[in-house]
Amino acid sequence: MTLELTVWQRSAQPSSSTLIELRGTAGAVRVVLHPDSSLWLATEAGDHLPTGLRLGVRTWHRLAMSVCKESVELRLRGLHTTLPLTWSADLAALGGGALEELLIAGRHDPDSPTECRGELDAKVEAPRLLNAAGELLTSWDFSALPYDDDVPDIAGLFAHSRLINGPGRGMTGSAWRGRHTCFVDAPEEYGGAWFHRDDLADAEWPLLAEIEIPADARPGVYCVVLSLDAEPRYDDVERWCPIPVFVTAEPGARAQVALVLPTFSYRAYANNGFFEDADPAVYRHRGLTCSAHVYRYIDEHRLLSLYGRHHDGSGVHLASLRRPQATVRPDWVSQLLGRTHQLSADLSILRWLSETGVDWTILTDEQLHEQGEEAIDGIDVLITGSHPEYSTRELLDTYDRHLERGGHLMYLGGNGFILKVEVDADRPWLLELRRGDSGGDIWAGDPGEAHHQVSGEMGGLWRRLGRPPNLLTGVGYSAIGFSADVGYRQPADLPLTDLPTRLGSALRELTGELFGLGGFEVDRYDPDLGSPEGTIILGRLDNLPDDYRPVPEYLVLGSDPSAGIRASTRGDVVWRRTPHGGQVFSTGSISWTSRLNEPDDPGHCRLITTAALLDMLDPET
Repeated sequence: MTLELTVWQRSAQPSSSTLIELRGTAGAVRVVLHPDSSLWLATEAGDHLPTGLRLGVRTWHRLAMSVCKESVELRLRGLHTTLPLTWSADLAALGGGALEELLIAGRHDPDSPTECRGELDAKVEAPRLLNAAGELLTSWDFSALPYDDDVPDIAGLFAHSRLINGPGRGMTGSAWRGRHTCFVDAPEEYGGAWFHRDDLADAEWPLLAEIEIPADARPGVYCVVLSLDAEPRYDDVERWCPIPVFVTAEPGARAQVALVLPTFSYRAYANNGFFEDADPAVYRHRGLTCSAHVYRYIDEHRLLSLYGRHHDGSGVHLASLRRPQATVRPDWVSQLLGRTHQLSADLSILRWLSETGVDWTILTDEQLHEQGEEAIDGIDVLITGSHPEYSTRELLDTYDRHLERGGHLMYLGGNGFILKVEVDADRPWLLELRRGDSGGDIWAGDPGEAHHQVSGEMGGLWRRLGRPPNLLTGVGYSAIGFSADVGYRQPADLPLTDLPTRLGSALRELTGELFGLGGFEVDRYDPDLGSPEGTIILGRLDNLPDDYRPVPEYLVLGSDPSAGIRASTRGDVVWRRTPHGGQVFSTGSISWTSRLNEPDDPGHCRLITTAALLDMLDPET
């Protein structure tokens, strides 16, 4: 029989990689791709022979492997090599048709939960089997829509064929020539599945324990502690691990105020282990922290976040809840920033809320995404986390409807709501990101691969999709820096009498002082991007340190590049009243909430934030 497939590698393999494995009752034969791009034949018995064929980089190749009783033949772009089976005589049974299993981009592994393990970084397209007469026996169509992990062959000979660990779909294939840029318009041009050895969509853990949340548990963030000891030794961070649990209120029992935990962003950042290659001249606070053991775990197990790159340089675009979420923990301290980040940073908002005396609850991005208005029924004030960077269309729609019905919004973060993600409805544990060409120094998608595989919708920056965050929060991501935080300066013409009572009073006391805290990633007011008319700028960041830089989409160089960079590097904290009677208060800084609970309230972050919240709850005062 003959197996044919088309294959494309973005770069040379980091180690020997199994491209094809045919397994029969008497053993197996593999086609192995070496780091020098040469193809070899190998068997379980340890035979390893060169074929003289090579697979190029960034070039599509049609590869055929024929097995008969006497020999194995490989054909590649008009070249071929034939090796007699005398070097592994026990494969005669395999050549005689006793095929039990066919694996592509992986090899049989009885010790793995899925019984096969991927070892290839490459796109594979259009596999098919032919008999000795060259007649088609069966084939697999990876371009068929909708995409699914179950890919039975057309003849039903391998009815249980499946793709393991979520290889990339909606990726350009050998027929793509740039005429179409979305796989929905021309599925046949997107016939490849992109495999990576470090993809991990489902670790397939067995169920080891169950817990029951008490019915009277107050909404909040809890943790299940996994410990190597009967009594956790909290003085040794490597002997225990906290698994966060978010408990939300039942519909109809909600408080007036809800903190929406940006769990989509937690999922996107989970396992972000970037550290060793980070430039210490840029990351001024880089250094070992109490989370160093987590970084080691991430590195040892090759866990990747949506900020990571695979071995071949391509970006990671799927994040899964069915794998370790190593950095999603309440004690997480980033080695790059020297501070808490994501969930660990947002706990400061919960502490502040607990001390305001108001009745509050929590929600998650998933709830607003899945339940829409039902999730926010009865809630007057929605509060964001410190870095709600990633959002779905459904999530933004729910925020918009909240404001349209007169609700209030407190955006207590920076770099929020800028990138579109999607959740696979059939596999909600998978979160997908397509950066398109907006990846900057993180990673950018290849041409033709900017559409989400779960829907066909364009991914990337919401700004380029017509929904810049300015429309919702009044500000949009503008600058980034890693050296120091600074205070905001009140504009000389700040109309204090137009502000609600408490907020206006708090700012009146601070006239002439720097207030708040701007830093790390900051946002700015920009009417050209939809910051609503009537938005009042409460403070400006016009004194950011020299190492801060504007994000590419805000950079306007002009004839004087240095002046253009300085003019583009700024941020604002704003307030506005919506046409429906609600209020929006936006800090536009990731750093702001880090001071909510500091003694003596430096920068008066707590004073100003509390005043804004109380004005929303009692707008007539």
